[in-house]
Amino acid sequence: MARRLMRRVLAGFLGLWLAVVASPGRAAPTPCGVDGVWSVCELFHGDAHLKVWASSTDGGVADAAMATGGAWDLYSEIYKIYSFDVNDFIDVGLDSATVDTATRTIRLQFTQTWPENAAVTVIGTITLTDLGEVSQLDESITLKSNVSQTVSGRLYVVTDFDVDGTQNGDSATVTQGGARIEQIEGSTVAVIETTGAPPDAFDVAPCCLLGNNMVNDVFTNLAKHTSVLGPADIQSALSWDRVIGAGQSASVSLRKTVDVPEPGALALGATVGFCLLALRWRACERRGEDRPA
Repeated sequence: MARRLMRRVLAGFLGLWLAVVASPGRAAPTPCGVDGVWSVCELFHGDAHLKVWASSTDGGVADAAMATGGAWDLYSEIYKIYSFDVNDFIDVGLDSATVDTATRTIRLQFTQTWPENAAVTVIGTITLTDLGEVSQLDESITLKSNVSQTVSGRLYVVTDFDVDGTQNGDSATVTQGGARIEQIEGSTVAVIETTGAPPDAFDVAPCCLLGNNMVNDVFTNLAKHTSVLGPADIQSALSWDRVIGAGQSASVSLRKTVDVPEPGALALGATVGFCLLALRWRACERRGEDRPA
């Protein structure tokens, strides 16, 4: 029962339920395409292109890639939820994946599958915006509890930018108590900002301790380092601790931007991996597996 409650707490934890209702004169969100076990969603805005793969694989996964001017760059990301009620992490399965071209938003919904079915609902949304020199992703993760007891948990978000299309040439700094993280290579700057509640803890480190901890479901207290020496392949991590009432939810909102000073001269983009249980993109890379094509 405790684990089930935790699963629910986690789903209620990440919280921003985005209900998109079709209005007159505007098409409703449509289901994403299917390629094997993957739901594949695509968006375009100006010179920016976003593609997201999602499935129930590895306990709930969403990988993504973003490009500007047809040139793809990469970052990977993992969202993990740890339950203080059961001292464990949760698994989820993909329920639906939809794309809304009018709002340039991809919406993914997952439901807890372990240790208890349907205890929590997890909803992730990604909105794409082309701002000329800057491509922007606005992300919301919602955890909605479906149980009748109070639950508590910790949300981890681990991000690994490959700035300017390379893994080993970056440096990073953290400011505003973890609410802003900059990762830089040359004149290209990738930024992670919290647009909602600031994190309770943060860290930056060379790849891949932070990510491996999450892949392996290791409970971690982030060390609050504000910088890391480069050039290197760098990871950053944020965490939020939350207590969620029965049937309630909690929200975390992030904005990721990649700024290329001379449009068209440098590749711009990102790979966003929503790995609700595993850092799939990095994990696949280390296992020698292919990322969804």
